[in-house]
Amino acid sequence: MGYFGNSGILNLFEPDYRGIASNEQRGSTHFSLADADLPPLELQQSFVDTYFEYCWPWCPILDKAVLWNDLDLSPSPLLINALALLGTQVRPPIMRHAKAAEYYNRAKILFYTDQENNPIVCLQSIMLFYWWAPRGPALVHKDAAWWWTGIAIKYAQQMGLHRKPKNVRDVGGDAVQGLRRRIWWTLFARERLTAMCQGRPLTINPEDCNVREVSLEDFGSSEDPRAEVFIYWVRLCGIIGRVSQHLSRNLEQALFPTTLAEELIGWAHSLPSHLELPDMANRARKFNRDVLKLHLPYLTTVTILHLNWSSQHPSQPWPEAYTAAVLSASCVTRIFRDFLARGEIRFLGAIACWYVGVAIIALLQTQRIECLAESGAEDIRILRLALNELAGLWPSTAIFVKGFDRLRAFESIGARHDGGAASNPQAPRTTGNTATSSLSDLNWPHGVDWQSYFPHVTTRTCGLAGILLAEPHQPEIWGDLSWLGDATAYFQDLFDSSDALLDPYLENLSALCRIDDQVRI
Repeated sequence: MGYFGNSGILNLFEPDYRGIASNEQRGSTHFSLADADLPPLELQQSFVDTYFEYCWPWCPILDKAVLWNDLDLSPSPLLINALALLGTQVRPPIMRHAKAAEYYNRAKILFYTDQENNPIVCLQSIMLFYWWAPRGPALVHKDAAWWWTGIAIKYAQQMGLHRKPKNVRDVGGDAVQGLRRRIWWTLFARERLTAMCQGRPLTINPEDCNVREVSLEDFGSSEDPRAEVFIYWVRLCGIIGRVSQHLSRNLEQALFPTTLAEELIGWAHSLPSHLELPDMANRARKFNRDVLKLHLPYLTTVTILHLNWSSQHPSQPWPEAYTAAVLSASCVTRIFRDFLARGEIRFLGAIACWYVGVAIIALLQTQRIECLAESGAEDIRILRLALNELAGLWPSTAIFVKGFDRLRAFESIGARHDGGAASNPQAPRTTGNTATSSLSDLNWPHGVDWQSYFPHVTTRTCGLAGILLAEPHQPEIWGDLSWLGDATAYFQDLFDSSDALLDPYLENLSALCRIDDQVRI
């Protein structure tokens, strides 16, 4: 039954609309399995396994204990095809199967023709469409992750998932309410992170919601330790959403969001020991895919906060990166090195190209500082390899590959690798009025101790950490230096609009940057 708030008059007619909803639901047409093209059972099992192994920590909207029983009692072609879409995208089976586009089209038709009458199953299914984006950003279309996230949010609000029920029995009991909370907070976190990535406005207003934060109680009898990863990810995405909202304000002189920076720092310091960024140099440590993935949006947000776009000029299109941005980007590189070494980069999803792109932009600063250049160049080479790998998995990566190549971002890296930039007269200029020559130029004047972002990073974490954490930094005051200015505009202005034609995930690559046509290096 749909949710109605107290601001209208419909609450006066609650007995009437409850009866109408009940009668209409009983009269709904059930979809016949004979009319659906479903994958064989062994493939269905594989797709479910893929979801629980690689996607569940970030989208815990299905319960392993009851899923197969539910599908046996009341098979849902919509949910089965949505799981098949996800499984084919994330870990495609070797045996013959339909293409992801087929599964998506089947599921989309089933959804739009109301063939599934369980609203929770409908919502669960379209939330799995997040792993599909068939078209580029040049078109306004209804197949993108951003579109389906918006549809799912409206659907969830229509069901009242954003509100605490007056009586938990009205929604099916404590277990169902726990599931509803997990669904809602998945949508909340996903929308916040995607808005930051794509430079889009936020949809959910927290002031409209009174559902409590997700907790371990909402996972019922599940003892999966990854539930805690989800809880801390939701908290992080809440902060990221506020950062995104701050950056999107069209201000002439944007003030550095010290309070938000302190929230990020507080999040990093609040992590339990098993979710902390591990000692990357410890050979005995266990590779934990989900813990490492948890830290990528945190590090990327720190990087974005510590870029100085006012330093740009025609011979230097890249922003200056302060110490926190450089070290965050190097930590991102170290995480990607682990995923590349294990052949698991595909499980990071399409958003991984955004993490890589932001990190590369920050690390280009190191090529202007002699003591950082070698370690920085090695990090950039690793991230370039990651981009090339991601390009074969997620078409959205093409925009970064093409954009960085067009801006000749890697030429100086190759020249240094081959024996110095001087040997390559065609290498882009890395010196000029804003060129820096010492670590003092990386210092941050806004009163936030940059080292506090990295409570678990040591000199052994990565090459740049060994340099940056070992060097004494005495902040110098940058008198007339503004912070980001209009950050959204700068991020929209680095990659050319022609690059965006290739990108089906970052629909409006406004999230990361373009340079004006007249600027060339």
